[in-house]
Amino acid sequence: YLIFTCFRDDSIHTWDSLTFEHNYKLQLPPLIQESSRNPKLRCLAVSADGKLLAGAGREPYLYIWNLENQQLIKLLELPAKHGISAVKCIEFLARNFDGGSSSFLVLLGQDGRLRVINIITSEIVTELFFRDPTRNENCYENILRFVLSPDGVYCLCIMESGIVRVYDMETVLEKKKVVIQKVSESSEKRNKERSRKEIDIWKVKEGIHSTEPDTQDTGICLDTNKLILIVKEFGEYPEKYRMFIWKHILKLPENRQAYSTLVAKGTHEAWKELSVKCPLKSPKLQRALEKCVNALSHWTPLFAEISYLPEFVFPFVKLYQNNPLLAFEICATLLLNWAYLW
Repeated sequence: YLIFTCFRDDSIHTWDSLTFEHNYKLQLPPLIQESSRNPKLRCLAVSADGKLLAGAGREPYLYIWNLENQQLIKLLELPAKHGISAVKCIEFLARNFDGGSSSFLVLLGQDGRLRVINIITSEIVTELFFRDPTRNENCYENILRFVLSPDGVYCLCIMESGIVRVYDMETVLEKKKVVIQKVSESSEKRNKERSRKEIDIWKVKEGIHSTEPDTQDTGICLDTNKLILIVKEFGEYPEKYRMFIWKHILKLPENRQAYSTLVAKGTHEAWKELSVKCPLKSPKLQRALEKCVNALSHWTPLFAEISYLPEFVFPFVKLYQNNPLLAFEICATLLLNWAYLW
């Protein structure tokens, strides 16, 4: 794990969380440093897979770094016309089947509204705000803070009145989006930026479009017969859509209520010493493994008698550690349909 800190000169330094040794420094490109644009970074967020870092602050810009090569790969200019002049807080939004890549970023603007941004397609997907019924129709109650659940299903917002509101992010993302397109630039400026390896600046352009369903966005044909031919020919599905396809093939029910009931039962008697028998370096992965094994054992007591159950479910838990529900349902499906004769 790394510790990220931001300094007044907008440089970002990283330290190892165990040894506290300095790892590397992230610096803004020279062209941005020389311009009048001063990021004044105040908030940072790291994607679940540890590959992306997002930064924002007292200016209407979002900075995206690739942590694998420590390069700034994208700069988004937020729409001042819509009242965004600064960013108070940002956080990556976990989604099903994204493998922790987290293409959605949630930000809280100085105007007390939440925006969900797709940093891959560079579009503002939706806004989240609350109209105060006790005031006139143009008055809104500001959001002071927000927290996302680890699986990205819920967003908890603390309002300025002290009220806590919980939103279902699936419902929020069904709202409308504002398309962002590249800023038109003169050829002279474009050539200058290319020579200095500058990143592109993206800016909001007016235009509202309804959000398409996820299955249409992916462009994948979900015909099971064709999917079988693909895996026979290539041995695997494209990494970008692999988890999504397997969820479709296995017909996972995503029964959150039943899963929550099993998790609420806590640690099963058979796995109280699991952390000692199967220790993992990652505390997050350790918790995910324990949650899956305990839920399976509460669901079917016979599974508590299987000594190798943790080793069996571990690869799936590791792959779906950001979505424990899918990890549980995949393991249950395999145990019932593939390993029932063991």
